[in-house]
Amino acid sequence: MTITGPLAINSGGTLAETINGSSAGQFGLTNVSGATTLGATSNLSIAQAAGYVPPVGTAITILNGGASSPVNGSFGNAVNGGFGAFNSNTEQWNAAYNVAGVGNGNNIVLVSQVQGNGDVVATSTASGAWSQTSPATNWSCAPLTAFACVPNNVKIDTVPINFTANIGNASNISLGAADGAITVHNVGILSGGNTLTVNSGGSLTVSGNFTNGTTGTLQLNGGAIAVGTLTNYSGGALSGGTWNMSGGTIQANNITVATGINTIGVGTNVTLSGGGTTSGFLATNGTTDALKSLTSNQGSLTVNGGTNFTTTGGDLANSGTLANSFFSVSSILLCTSVLSSNRRLRSSISRLKLARVSNQNRVASAVLSPELLR
Repeated sequence: MTITGPLAINSGGTLAETINGSSAGQFGLTNVSGATTLGATSNLSIAQAAGYVPPVGTAITILNGGASSPVNGSFGNAVNGGFGAFNSNTEQWNAAYNVAGVGNGNNIVLVSQVQGNGDVVATSTASGAWSQTSPATNWSCAPLTAFACVPNNVKIDTVPINFTANIGNASNISLGAADGAITVHNVGILSGGNTLTVNSGGSLTVSGNFTNGTTGTLQLNGGAIAVGTLTNYSGGALSGGTWNMSGGTIQANNITVATGINTIGVGTNVTLSGGGTTSGFLATNGTTDALKSLTSNQGSLTVNGGTNFTTTGGDLANSGTLANSFFSVSSILLCTSVLSSNRRLRSSISRLKLARVSNQNRVASAVLSPELLR
């Protein structure tokens, strides 16, 4: 339809759009030579052909305005930012106005979106780099996307498309400098031998939840992760998953500075092997080492690789495993549950001056001297 002169869809008025596909001639297009004005309570109605399932991010231009006349206003009947509910209430269309680079920039563009502006769920299908696109990506997206299935939040003009990234199918997904800065809504390392490796230069921002499954592994090799909520953390306890901290940091907004991580829970495996004096677990302020608050180990804690780690929370009650060689470990508080991989260390514990031993196998501050580690 072509309108010579201006178009005003006043409050209460409706533009009715029919969409049978994304190719020219499969949807309605209105060309306006003058200004287009949308009243505050104007409406957009969409009739979509049964069986048409546009991939998320599909964009169609339904109105072109005059060369010097931007569209004024917006349709007032959007619900959760979108119009309509299609394909068993899984899909909607969002409207973007005056999109640069489309025609003369004065337009209305519809973008296919998950119903309610929900997430596209990307699940890894093979091991490899996060952002690999050739010969194929290492992800499968549900619903399908109109662009390569690589989880990284994007905006098509003003329309946000967010991702949940699940590491699954016994895969190891690696993220490094070549992948660029990745931002997603949620991340899950699913149980079943799945690993997320974040190497030096890798940057991952998770605005929502980060979950390491019971038998999932986070391998941190110098990269940086920032998360809104670390779901493995609650009330001071880190529970579930394997955490191999070999440099780099994971900062979580729900880990308070005052509490930190005071407990490694049953079935939880933590290895500090990056050298230096920090664990890599950061509290909400981004600077406080959360694991220095540790007072109870019910899982497995390994300190090696030249790491010199000191707890500051007081006595450490151990009912789990303190394993492997403790290279230059200063002021780590030992308990008598399990000490593995160093026979002389085990036989020499009795020579340490213990300030207090209780029926919970608690040992007050003790320094392991280098001769005990030979």
